[in-house]
Amino acid sequence: MNVPFLLTASVAGRLDRRFSPRHVIAGGCLVAALGVAVLACLTPDTPFPVAAFGYLAAGAGFGALVPGITHAAMGDVPVGASGVGSAILNCSRQLGTATGLALIGALGSSVTTAWWGAARSDAALAADVTGGWLPCSKRWARKHAKWRRTHSLPAITRHLRAAICLLLGGVLIAKACRPPVRIEEQQVEAAERILP
Repeated sequence: MNVPFLLTASVAGRLDRRFSPRHVIAGGCLVAALGVAVLACLTPDTPFPVAAFGYLAAGAGFGALVPGITHAAMGDVPVGASGVGSAILNCSRQLGTATGLALIGALGSSVTTAWWGAARSDAALAADVTGGWLPCSKRWARKHAKWRRTHSLPAITRHLRAAICLLLGGVLIAKACRPPVRIEEQQVEAAERILP
């Protein structure tokens, strides 16, 4: 996912110059939605090329999306407040990345645990994971089996909801966002306010 992200992000500036940022952002949302939807439908039996396509599409979509959002957000910040605007933007991106990675890690481990548990008994799974050092009681096995039944399906629906949100975000950006104000126009407006 990182390689297509980096490759797409490196050409996103040229895409912003050729197309409006809202079209680049909307296109990135749509491609990322496709990738997330493919990843939401993965099972242990899914062929590798399908999974690879999902990762490549999600990475390329986010690679077009992130620089376009940065360009659009910083394009509307007044020249005198560009440092504060940049700080708020970067802080928000870092916070979102940290939170998103934590949620994806938790979600991935719960789905993996559920799939492992479906394939093997809880006692055998605990013995495999811990090398036989963890004793497994029947009470723990029953409690874990109940948890596994209640948490495996919502993980798939969460991925599909994320894909739908990205899809709707792309459509909303393409249809509703106003064209960006050029920096030169902002500088002229700021100069007119300062100089009577």
